Amino acid sequence: MYELVLALPAIALIISVFADVLLMSYLQLGISILVFSIVIAIAMSFNSITVFLGGFFFVDYINLVILITVSTLELFVAFYSFGYVRTEIAGGVSKRKFKFYYFWKNLFIFSMMVSILSNNLGIYWTGLEATTLATALLVSFNRTKESFEATWKYVIMCSVGIAIGLFAIVILYFTTSQVYGESLQSLSFINIMQAGAKLDKNFLMLAFLLALVGFGTKVGFAPMHNWLPDAHSQGPSPVSALLSGVLLNTALLGILRFYQINGASGIYYPRYFLIGFGFFTILVSAFSVIKQTDYKRLFAFSSMENMGIIALGFGIGGIAVIGSLLQIFFHALNKGLLFLSSGNVLAATHER
Repeated sequence: MYELVLALPAIALIISVFADVLLMSYLQLGISILVFSIVIAIAMSFNSITVFLGGFFFVDYINLVILITVSTLELFVAFYSFGYVRTEIAGGVSKRKFKFYYFWKNLFIFSMMVSILSNNLGIYWTGLEATTLATALLVSFNRTKESFEATWKYVIMCSVGIAIGLFAIVILYFTTSQVYGESLQSLSFINIMQAGAKLDKNFLMLAFLLALVGFGTKVGFAPMHNWLPDAHSQGPSPVSALLSGVLLNTALLGILRFYQINGASGIYYPRYFLIGFGFFTILVSAFSVIKQTDYKRLFAFSSMENMGIIALGFGIGGIAVIGSLLQIFFHALNKGLLFLSSGNVLAATHER
């Protein structure tokens, strides 16, 4: 059952290469319903960490919440895209353009699923990097000057951030290889958690800080957030919904994994950095929202604020972690639906 969560998006990706656009909209909706149903079945029967596909992938409580969030929002986006594609084609947009839309969106969804479920930090990074490629082409979908500028800003800033995140993984691999040797075992999140106190605390702290800055760029933490309002406002509304609702959480998961590893090793200082970045992000986004006149940019800064709130909750710990997990889900749904609704407003008024 767990394998189907990865297999079905992969099948959708392959089909999108060959299928007619209008047929693909039916298939996309059907596959999204299947994935959502499987994820709900997994959630209802879940009681402990489950490893699958040779130990390269696993499900725990944190990534299960994000998995539920992704499958739920993608179902809404699939329903929305069903009508959105037909309306745009009727308005003169070529079917070929939407063939690319479905291909890159499915690559985006599949890459996120790989990252979210990965037990191997190298695979997590590869999936996250693939989301950058897919979403960059989706942000520039409308082919306007503003969308191209937003895409370049997004690609440059997030690529630098992900490169810093890769450096964090390399440092972590260096210290875990002292325990497990130079093998894939040293990149396994579960193995690293089990090693705990055997790992060098200085290297673990350094790796966390690099992950916080690197992956935090893609989360939209201030002051690395400049790409976020432009990318969210220029992409098509279904893309903006997925960027805000689930991509930011996928990047946040990388930071949380490093945070968990530090906690398992008895290092508790990282919580202050999470609290600091969270509070600063809330502050910057709150002041930025006040002066916005473009409602999609306003929603983007609101997403940034919510990521700050989520980080703050994880940093505080205890029952606040439950609050952060709930916030991940409900923010994704609320903001996703707002972006989808904004697409209807834009189509009716041609104003933002």
